[in-house]
Amino acid sequence: MDFLSMDHETGGMDYEPAEESPFLEKSDLTLSPKALSTLRVMAFLDPENLHKDFFGPLRQVFVAKNAELLFGFPTTAAAYSEACAELVEASLIQLSEDEQAYSITPEIQTSVLADTQTSGLISPLFNVTVKVLTGLWPQMLCVANRTVDQREYAAAPAPGPDYEAYLRQRYMKGQLPQLQEYAQYARVNIWGLRDEFVCHVARLEHIFYHLDDEMIKVCATVTFAQLLAEVAWYYLERSRCLDAEAKIQAALGVYGFVERKSPLHHANIHRVHAAIAFERGSRDEAAQHVRLQLQRSEPYWTSQGEALKNSGLLDRAPDAVAVSPWGLDIPPGNFVVLPFRSVFSFGWKLYSSAQDEKDPKYAEYLDQAALCFSTVLKDRTSAHTKTAQTELRTGELLYALGNVATKQAVFHGKVYFDKSLVYFKNALQSFQAAAPDKYSAAGLAKTHYKIAVHFIRSPDLEGAFHHLDEAMQFYKSDTAYESHLARVIFQQSRIQAVFGYESANATLHKAFKVRDRVRPNESRFAEELSEADFDDLVGIWER
Repeated sequence: MDFLSMDHETGGMDYEPAEESPFLEKSDLTLSPKALSTLRVMAFLDPENLHKDFFGPLRQVFVAKNAELLFGFPTTAAAYSEACAELVEASLIQLSEDEQAYSITPEIQTSVLADTQTSGLISPLFNVTVKVLTGLWPQMLCVANRTVDQREYAAAPAPGPDYEAYLRQRYMKGQLPQLQEYAQYARVNIWGLRDEFVCHVARLEHIFYHLDDEMIKVCATVTFAQLLAEVAWYYLERSRCLDAEAKIQAALGVYGFVERKSPLHHANIHRVHAAIAFERGSRDEAAQHVRLQLQRSEPYWTSQGEALKNSGLLDRAPDAVAVSPWGLDIPPGNFVVLPFRSVFSFGWKLYSSAQDEKDPKYAEYLDQAALCFSTVLKDRTSAHTKTAQTELRTGELLYALGNVATKQAVFHGKVYFDKSLVYFKNALQSFQAAAPDKYSAAGLAKTHYKIAVHFIRSPDLEGAFHHLDEAMQFYKSDTAYESHLARVIFQQSRIQAVFGYESANATLHKAFKVRDRVRPNESRFAEELSEADFDDLVGIWER
């Protein structure tokens, strides 16, 4: 390993240093242990992003670690300030004009790295820096999605407004099922904190690939692989799929060198890889990584999990299509849920919060949801060339904006009602331009339904009939969509009633019959059901 010949990238080094750098000439003679230790830690971080605020938590994490890993790093704020002042006075680091950040030249940083190699400190310092960044990295939130236990599924309400209340009630009673799907989403208010860490992880990655074989074995840890997977997810959140793919490949590469494997961490890397592949439109690749995720996590399954796997439920209803606040709306029966995806999914979370028009934050939720969706749409439009793969996600975004605008019309009037129709029509065009598969077909069906409802309210009943017929062609093709089918038939009965058709009542009872298959034991008559009763059959994001 020769750090003195390392080429610089972001987080790397960009020069051929002099034979004797300022640091090598005088650091051992003039620097205190705390200053030398601080300088050594800075060598493992991005030289242009040494913000003061970062070192407070960094110091606290060092304090929490084993004393042997401290390397003389200052463990108090005063000691750290003194160490930095000493380094500034020695011209080894520079303080910014606003006095909020430090910087270090690539020449000195490279020489310090070479010194840590000579002194045998490079691997322990590398690993402790990985641990520190992992400890500081803002974690995802995990939320319970849907139960996949067969008995639990039979007893649970259908997806709708009462499902989360059902889960909360079971949680209070200590009755959560043993097997449950979980989805992840990032807390948007902490995304900014990740921004300052990504460059440091890139720096560590660059150093890692310049280590010799022996050092790679020591520095290739599950923790480092997982940190790279977190950065991959960071890029996925921002629709930077190529960067996300590069980082998840790096995570797999590091994991390949790990001597003490962790199947669960390996499974997690494949989970993230599946989400990235799905986002890129590579559905076969996504399915492959989902299978690998299952294989890696299989040793940790409970006996009930093995029984569930053998029951065939994992293969049930694979053609889940709707994008929901919980990621992909995969019907119960699938063990693996691709997680939340960034601002787009957070927009659905906000949309799902806007359920009560009397809620003081109702309009605010919708405005924020619209901002999320429009931001992602703008980013995708500027970053991606239109292809059959990208058009599917564009359709989903336009569909989401149409839903929000429909609700916003309650407060903002007809202009938003008209705006929603434009969104839905554009969504229809995007789904038509997408690859002709079950995902785009489902997108077309749900958008046809939305346009039909819009025309019913306009009213343009002939146009509504046409779009309901288009939606019907898809929903009647698979019993997995009976909740949607019931809604379509109900809307048909409404139009028939307006036209005075004798078939209206029979159509209403047909809708009631389909609804009863989805949600049995209904005590009311068909004539007592409203549009809201049929909307309750589907997820909030479909209403």
